[in-house]
Parts: sequence; structure tokens; C-alpha cells
Amino acid sequence: MESTFNVERLGALLASLLAQSGPALLLRDPSGCTAPVRPETAGAPDGLLPVFAVAADAVWREATGNGFGLDVRPDPETLLGFRIHGARAGSASAILLCILEAMHRATGPSGLVLNDLVRVTRDALPDPAPILPSAAPPAVRARARGG
Repeated sequence: MESTFNVERLGALLASLLAQSGPALLLRDPSGCTAPVRPETAGAPDGLLPVFAVAADAVWREATGNGFGLDVRPDPETLLGFRIHGARAGSASAILLCILEAMHRATGPSGLVLNDLVRVTRDALPDPAPILPSAAPPAVRARARGG
């Protein structure tokens, strides 16, 4: 699939924005404790960029009725088991703006708890399953639906 943008460049732009002026990035573990996340990890295609891209896709779908056609595939060598390879539609700037909107919706007083991007996805779409990778484990798909 031919992507409409360079994924590594989008990730670098996101990491730069987060490092320069972004909120504190936090990841909540199952016990409720949070740990800081580096901007480079957030912007990495094999790190957390797929999470940001799926949230951006939900924001775009909410506004336009169409998605970016994300190309997110399973990859056991990555942080979360998925890597983003690109998108069939949308420019890097449109995707980045939607990422910023998703971040705005999820940021609280202590910063951006990255787990809350799932809430943004769920709130933006009645059924977020179409934008989740089809190979996502059933538990991930169920959580995204609010189950």
C-alpha cells in the first residue's frame, strides 16, 4: 500500500512537538500507577505512534465520516505488538492536527495519560472496531468498545 505520508517523519514531528511544548506523557499500569513516557517513544512507529494514529483516525471519522485508511499491522517486535506503516488517505498535517485534538481531549491536570486515548477513540465513535487492527486481541477490541 502506498502511504500518503512518511511515517517516520510524522513520528519525529510528534516527538518534537511533545518534547518542546507537550504535556507530561504518562502510562498507567493495571494497578493504577503511572510512569513517564519519553516523547521519542510516543512518536515511534514501533512504539506508541499507532495509538496516537488510531485516536486521530477516530477524531477524523467523527468530523468527516471517513477514516485515514490506517495501515497498522501486527508486529511482535514492537512495544505494543503493532506497527504503523502509513495511511491511504490524509496528509501528515491532517493526521497531526487530529492527533493534537485527541491529545487535547485526553489531557488532564497531571498530563496526558496515554491510556485515555482509548477513551477518546471510544467517545468519538459508537463502534471503534473498524479502525482497530483486525488482529488485535479480543480483549483489546472489547476494551475499545467499552466492555
